[in-house]
Amino acid sequence: MVDVAAVSSTTVNSTNDIADRKLLADNLDTFLQLLITQLQNQDPLQPMDTNEFTAQLVQYSGVEQAVKSNSYLSKMVDASTVSASQMAVGYIGKLVTADGTTTALADGKAQWAINAQGAASQATFEIRDASGAVVASRTGPLSAGKSVYGWDGHLSTGQPAPEGLYTLTVAARDAGGATVPVSTQITGVVDGADFDGSEPLLDIGGIKVKLSSISQVSQAAGG
Repeated sequence: MVDVAAVSSTTVNSTNDIADRKLLADNLDTFLQLLITQLQNQDPLQPMDTNEFTAQLVQYSGVEQAVKSNSYLSKMVDASTVSASQMAVGYIGKLVTADGTTTALADGKAQWAINAQGAASQATFEIRDASGAVVASRTGPLSAGKSVYGWDGHLSTGQPAPEGLYTLTVAARDAGGATVPVSTQITGVVDGADFDGSEPLLDIGGIKVKLSSISQVSQAAGG
């Protein structure tokens, strides 16, 4: 499907390039015919100023170069799109880590990779459901660097949460009260890819993430 879409896009661009070149050539032919006619019928005692003709020829040359540049750029964009699409397809079935705060709760487990830019004496971890409501929270210190935050799937009431998508937010401060930036990542197996937008999106357990947000890829267990 990717190759068909790429070929279709390339064909459309090629057709546009041909149309642009034909229009430019037709206009140039018309201009030259008018120029020759004017030169043949000019008053010998008051010859026409050739500087204007020269300037117009230079303009036509500039337009032709612009059309060629657009053609080359279109081909480069097409090649880049095909490459990105092929790369996205190659991720299907692989275990990937991507920038994000939302992941799926499955089999009573959910986890996020977090990276704190400094040590935090006090950090608040909040789990929110799809509606944005806080369903579980925890506070405690957070070490600088990378770590994994795991959730056992239990609500603040102690009841098990239904499977679905949940979002983690982390608010951390150091001993002096200054905010400590914390980034989060999600990990999961890529189920599919979406090519509708300008950049391919990977489907990780129902979560759509940009191809450019992938920071790590490995073979999935049993793959």
